[in-house]
Amino acid sequence: MQYPIEIRDPHIDTAVIMARIRENLETRHLVAFDPVELSIFDSVAARTASDAALDYHLEQARATYDKVWPELSLAPSWATQLPVVGRFWRLIREQAHRLVLYYVEMVASKQIGFNEHVVGSLNRLAARQEKIGALQQEVEALKQQVAEMQAEQQCE
Repeated sequence: MQYPIEIRDPHIDTAVIMARIRENLETRHLVAFDPVELSIFDSVAARTASDAALDYHLEQARATYDKVWPELSLAPSWATQLPVVGRFWRLIREQAHRLVLYYVEMVASKQIGFNEHVVGSLNRLAARQEKIGALQQEVEALKQQVAEMQAEQQCE
């Protein structure tokens, strides 16, 4: 196997490093990953029509939870068109814009993390609601079976 980077240091054993990386990757697969966390359910057809709005909003939240980055363009103004002052004004505006974007991006990255957790939580709650609905149907079926058995025992 050829590696994209050739290491010529005799003290570095790439085979050992690659073995460690493979071990780490194998152990990462053991970590439980719940695909419901950030995805809409595969069983949308099995859900009731009253859940269509919930499905829609969950899908929209999943698709847009990380779309909070601001536009990076700065439109020219009449002041930037002035011969001497315009160039300096443009430089000042660009630096101020970069400073504002720095702080906005800090907040946006935190918002994305929060949004990710909210979407994951909502999807998990909706999945639990699905399970509760299935369990309720099962309880009703069992109640019906018990009622039928009791009716059979009374007939005997």
